[in-house]
Formats: sequence, C-alpha cells, structure tokens
Amino acid sequence: MSPSPSKQPVSIEPSNVNDGTFLQKIEAFISEKCREQNFGVSQLADMMHISTQQLNRKIHNVTGNTPSKLIADYRIGYARQLLLESDDTLSRIALKSGFYNQTSFNRCFYKHFQCSPSQFRKEFILNNKKVAESTSSVNSLTSLRELIKTKNWLIELAKTVLENVDNENLTVIQLAEKLCVSPSSLNRSLKKTLSMTPRDFIKKLRLLYACELLSNKIGSISDVAYRAGFFDPAHLSRSFKAVFGYPPSDFHIHSESELTISWISMIQNDK
Repeated sequence: MSPSPSKQPVSIEPSNVNDGTFLQKIEAFISEKCREQNFGVSQLADMMHISTQQLNRKIHNVTGNTPSKLIADYRIGYARQLLLESDDTLSRIALKSGFYNQTSFNRCFYKHFQCSPSQFRKEFILNNKKVAESTSSVNSLTSLRELIKTKNWLIELAKTVLENVDNENLTVIQLAEKLCVSPSSLNRSLKKTLSMTPRDFIKKLRLLYACELLSNKIGSISDVAYRAGFFDPAHLSRSFKAVFGYPPSDFHIHSESELTISWISMIQNDK
C-alpha cells in the first residue's frame, strides 16, 4: 500500500464546526484521489455534490486557497515523501503523485520549495550522510576510549602521547623512541589492534584530550588548542567539526561529556 500523502503543505483553519466538517470531507477526498492524474476541481466538486463555482467560493472563504491549490499541495506533499523515502526516479514519482509529466512536477515543486526535486533529494541524502559520518566518528572515539583501557601497552602509549600532547610536532619516530620500540613495530601493533596508524592515534587522543579540557572549562578555545597540540585554534576547529559537526565553542551545548575520559588524572596519578 502506498503511503498517505503528506499534509504538511496544506494550511486549513476552519472558522466554525460546519466549515470543519466540510473541510474534513475535502481533505478525505483529496487524500484519496490526488494521485490520480485525471482528478481535479470538477471531480472534487462532483464528489461534494456541488458546482465548481460553489466549491471555489466555499474553499476560498474558509482557507484563502483555491481547490486546485489544495490538490497541488497534497500532490507535492506526497511527492516530497516519495523523494525522501523511496529510490524511485523523478519521472516515476511525478506519475505516482498525480502529475502528467516530470516537467509540470518540477515546475510545481520548485514553486513550493524554491529548489528542484533532484536538488531536494540530493540535499537530504547529503545531510543524512553528514549525520551518519559524524555519529560514526563520535562512536569511534568512544570505542577508542574503551579499547585503550583493555591493554596495558595501549595505556602506556596513551600516557606517552598525552605527556607530550602539547608538542604539535610530535612524530611517530619520537613516540616510538620514547616507548623503546621501532616505528614499524608500533605501526604494526596499532594496525592489528585498533586498525589505525600511529598518526591517527595521536590525532584522536588530541581530540579526546581537547574534549576533557572543554568539559572542565580549562582555558579559552585558544588555550585548549595549544594545550592539546593543535597548531592553532583554527586547526582545532577544523578537526573538531570534522568529527562532531560543530565547532569546539558549541561543545557544552551538545553535551558530549560522555566522550571525556580522565586523561589528566590518569597521567598525574602515575607520576
């Protein structure tokens, strides 16, 4: 069964009970028939057992719209629903929504949303992709936090990175030397355990550390950037937005406190 047409575009506010009953019937008939291409004002008038002139006058008096506008709004609402929920082609959606062809559908859709159906669908898919990627990135940080606590060598690695976190020029070679292992050995171990490179590990730890500083309100955004080893506030902002979808200044608004881990106390307690 096809989904019911979206009623979002239709704005109907009856002024009394009789108007309400009249418009309920109108809505029911339009909702049932709007996907049929041959359904129009005259067909609606016949179903209401009144003339087209009476129908026009009554609907305009109650809603300020014409019957044809109400029918078009229902069709556009249904088409919008199909654009968001189906993989149908635009021409197929046009026909399913009661339009004679894609050209008339495009024209009517643009008039209502100020963008073409293809642009509307593209923006929806793109926004969903950004949300999915952001959620995936946040989840990966949360997972990293938990995984580090499962292995002693990862805890030592995290401590070593964070003890040198304010050094924005920290290299994999320097990190390997501090751990008394070769860079290739460190790379293999991280790829096997976390499926990431040492460079990725350092970057993610910087973000987690920045989250803790932001959560504890330690300094300004600039202070957080330099203390977490970013080149400057702009570098922190770019990295932060790539993962969370918003700048570090909005951290408290979005309450990402679940991402914080007591890196500071972990290091201090070990000293």
